[in-house]
Amino acid sequence: MASSSALCDALIGRRAWTGPEVIEERNVLLGSDDAAALAYIQAVRRRLMETFSAGFEKLERYERQKFGTNSFFVCRDNLRDIMSD
Repeated sequence: MASSSALCDALIGRRAWTGPEVIEERNVLLGSDDAAALAYIQAVRRRLMETFSAGFEKLERYERQKFGTNSFFVCRDNLRDIMSD
């Protein structure tokens, strides 16, 4: 997945903890301005959800192409059709 924030990158070893963006985001998150910290968290969550959603759409498309009628998603769709009848 693409990066969602410098601080998240530092947590998983993609960036150094001493990088200026990491330090800046850490200061916002752990600082005294609760509103700024909440805004930061909400922005990161939004980016994570957008990245995840885009990646999941690709996963589904690739999985259907690779496995055809044995695809999990095809089987799930078929089960929905049976259950709705």
